[in-house]
Amino acid sequence: MSDSPPRIGFVHIPKTAGMSVRAALQHHYPEGEVGVTRFDDRLFGAFTAYDTFAPSLRAETLLPGDPTPADAARPLQLGHLSLQGMCRLVPAERVVTFLREPRARLLSHHLYWAVRPADQNDAFGDYQVQRLATGGLEGFLTADAAAHQHDNLQCRMLVDEPRLIPRDRPIDPAHHAEVAAMALAALEHLGHVGLVEDPAMWTRLGAWAGLSLAPVRTNVTEAGEQPIRFGGPQLTPDVVAIVEARSAADLLLYRAMVARLLPRAGDPVAFADRQFVAQVERYGRVVATAEATRATRAAAAPADDPAEVPVATARLARWRRR
Repeated sequence: MSDSPPRIGFVHIPKTAGMSVRAALQHHYPEGEVGVTRFDDRLFGAFTAYDTFAPSLRAETLLPGDPTPADAARPLQLGHLSLQGMCRLVPAERVVTFLREPRARLLSHHLYWAVRPADQNDAFGDYQVQRLATGGLEGFLTADAAAHQHDNLQCRMLVDEPRLIPRDRPIDPAHHAEVAAMALAALEHLGHVGLVEDPAMWTRLGAWAGLSLAPVRTNVTEAGEQPIRFGGPQLTPDVVAIVEARSAADLLLYRAMVARLLPRAGDPVAFADRQFVAQVERYGRVVATAEATRATRAAAAPADDPAEVPVATARLARWRRR
């Protein structure tokens, strides 16, 4: 292995173990060899009022019209950048990203925003879409203003095709297969693509990067960290159907990558469903514990029978049996 650290650009799709990957990679790079952690416009949908961002956040936001950043030559580049944004900084063959079971990722994303302290939104100026998560899952998923976050986000981060992927509303279901195929084709050009659910995730990443990577687990949203402002059942059968609709293109992409990267996992559909069931149960525990904490105004143990889990019992039981 060379004495100099390898050039890597990490496309961090939200809630795909990205903070863990970043921490593991940064361990091998001196501070002066790591670029600024960035965002780009793909993450903000149809929003354009970037001048309302706090100056520090605007400096970390790479827009299409911005010049190439001064630190672009640093070997490690990180951020919630689209694939196209990252490829302004790093050649595609040195780019890495990870996918996660899409419905599980979406529930995790909602929880993360739901418990986010309100003052952390201040730097985003007029962009306050994240606040929509605090009213509950259904409201978040049905808000077109948040479609760029809740609708097939993994495909959105990989594919730049406005004709098929509107920034202000969900993707037309008639285009899901085409969008997924385009995302799959985009992944073909990357240096490394992994799955969060792969037991060999760290080994494979380390082998590609030429680094000895220790598994890291960080930025996990847990019950009781922050108050959850909504209450009552979230995962009703109707809402589960919306979760599936908002994940349809991502699911096509994810299942294709499971078949390719985890051939021993068996049926990719059944494998994906098992990951979703596990996240549904965890989501239920977090919400139930938050409700108990709010009711008693004291720390409470996770409920044994969280309200979320039985809501779609028949469907979840069917997924478990696969």
